[in-house]
Amino acid sequence: MLPEAERDIATRVFTRIRERLSTEEETPTLSVSAGVAAYPEDGDTPEKLLGAADRALYRMKNRGNSNVQNLSRIAACL
Repeated sequence: MLPEAERDIATRVFTRIRERLSTEEETPTLSVSAGVAAYPEDGDTPEKLLGAADRALYRMKNRGNSNVQNLSRIAACL
């Protein structure tokens, strides 16, 4: 959780973590998926924001990607 970060900052942090993990030669290989939710676009209470981030995370996990998923971008595509 990055409560004071804007969506683009949170996405950059995730990308840096993902890139770092991809260069590791440890086994088993690690990957990362993250759901990003922003106030007030994705929710106006902590519970709604966590729910939005959780739904975005599981969408990404179900796709099998190591990526970040922004809920508002998903909604824009529907």
